Amino acid sequence: MTIRASAAIIALALTSRAALSQRATPAPRQPGVTTAVFTLDNKQSGVLKIGGSRIVAVSGFVGRVAHERPYGTEALEIEFFTVPLTDADRADLTENDGRKARKGDHVIFVIWLDTARKATQVNMTYVVPGTTVVRSVAYTALKLKSDFSDLQFDGKRLRFKSKAKFEELDDKKAPLTLAWDVDVDLPAVDRPGH
Repeated sequence: MTIRASAAIIALALTSRAALSQRATPAPRQPGVTTAVFTLDNKQSGVLKIGGSRIVAVSGFVGRVAHERPYGTEALEIEFFTVPLTDADRADLTENDGRKARKGDHVIFVIWLDTARKATQVNMTYVVPGTTVVRSVAYTALKLKSDFSDLQFDGKRLRFKSKAKFEELDDKKAPLTLAWDVDVDLPAVDRPGH
């Protein structure tokens, strides 16, 4: 092998390594999103594909919806995405319920609040290609206290930390588990027309 051929092979290897490391580099996190990791593990046969998946979100958006009934006086829609949000995405989320932004992998928590701005019910939507799971993950006082007590909302900004899981058990079926580890501090945007 000639020196020139060896140099070409080394250059190709270095280029391939650089390309791989660029692909492995995660997208930058949006300020205010410290942690946002979600997993789905489905062992139930039926409509959903059996197996697991994971979403690591780098951006988030909090929409405030006033006067939601029957669960509380207002609701927050906390949405998590695997790509950074653009200004166009934020406008879409504010004005069109995120019809364009929600096309990729994403997770949504809908949190109904009482007059003291404490959670009264939490629904979660988990979306990856071919799978959409929607569950009420907290509605009992015990589950709300254990999983959603570290939530502070002053009407303008949400500070929210939660690390927990929801397991759907049925005597006739294997479990379906949703888990999350979230730490965010984000502004809330009023959604008109709600």
